[in-house]
Amino acid sequence: MVAELRALTPRPGAAFGGEPVQPVAPTSSCDEGPGGLWHVELNSETLPRLLVDQRYHARVSALGPDRPGEDLRLRLRWPRPAGW
Repeated sequence: MVAELRALTPRPGAAFGGEPVQPVAPTSSCDEGPGGLWHVELNSETLPRLLVDQRYHARVSALGPDRPGEDLRLRLRWPRPAGW
């Protein structure tokens, strides 16, 4: 029986993978503030980035404040990530 135990692999999972484990960055953090209110903050490093064609950006940016697309024009400030 001792011989059978010694023949076993002590780390059977070592045959799979072998790449080091990559840490996962949190997408947000929550802190309890005064009065029991919670403050939630997004981690801008983990948010997806939105790439917009420069010609389209220039066209939308040229719209006046009373024109359709004003909300989009405000959201396209560079180099802000698209976290909306």
